[in-house]
Amino acid sequence: MNENFDKPSTMEGGATTENVEYFVLPASLSISEWLGRISEQATDLPEAMAQLATTFGATLTRINKAALLPYRMAWLGVLDVHQQAFHQQATILALDQLDPLKDDLNSAVPPLRNTIAHAKFVELLGSDEGRDAAHRGAVEKLHRSAGLDKGALLRGAQDLLLQSVISVWAALETFVSDFIRAYLNRRPDALNLLLADEDAKKRIGRAKWTLSELMDIGLDLSGRAGDMVLSENDLSDLVSIKAVLLPLLGRPIGLTAALNNSELFTLGKLRNLLAHRGGTVDARFEKETDGRWPVGATVTIYARDLQKYVEATASVVEQILTAMHPSS
Repeated sequence: MNENFDKPSTMEGGATTENVEYFVLPASLSISEWLGRISEQATDLPEAMAQLATTFGATLTRINKAALLPYRMAWLGVLDVHQQAFHQQATILALDQLDPLKDDLNSAVPPLRNTIAHAKFVELLGSDEGRDAAHRGAVEKLHRSAGLDKGALLRGAQDLLLQSVISVWAALETFVSDFIRAYLNRRPDALNLLLADEDAKKRIGRAKWTLSELMDIGLDLSGRAGDMVLSENDLSDLVSIKAVLLPLLGRPIGLTAALNNSELFTLGKLRNLLAHRGGTVDARFEKETDGRWPVGATVTIYARDLQKYVEATASVVEQILTAMHPSS
């Protein structure tokens, strides 16, 4: 596992072309396709399930916007340079169109200049060439800026990536917990599927009374079974998530594959390392991630890694929703 992972270089010193890979660019964290696929699978599902999908999508969108912030600031800086140039050009063009003998230049030039400059600005952003030029300018600005502050900007970009890692895992964990709660509240009989699976039973069997005892005495758990299970049991790690989701949904092939994705495994381990050790690698983490990060180092990732983690979590959500359809 992880044999083909690149090892991010140190962030000490000046900028290199590699440094841009620490910044999330629009093409490096594209979530629109995944949001569309998730939305499609949520169609015709119970309202509670569809709302969970909508909330997950909204969370990914917020993560995406936050991760793109350095690029957006550089992009706006490039646009500002273009806008100033357009205003200078527009002033000359406006003067050419006005007659100094007939027009009051002090009052006539500003609105005409603004109109001309705005038209050029719209033309820039309305063309593929203009947008590409603005994008290249933003990337170059990030590259230059990274070399001017002795790594401070890169460290900030890295912190943003790592915080995004925590947020992406939290989005998945929240979706799964809320899904299991809603599913069992609607179908308390599905508890029998979990109690029949020894691994799942270990994960969800904790309560003031055992769930087996409650089922045996015929207590009506309609609308409350999920609340009971989630109130007493922690399903925040990947092992627990797999142990409960797979027997609950009949071990569908697509969901099994999504949960076994090595990127999802790495994401979960990264989240724990960041939350509990501040990102400092210990021997266990080094072994779990096949030595990608050495003991004692502080983890660093690239924007493309974040993309893989987003795709891995989105795939799990898509497959959970797919499993809800009778045809699946």
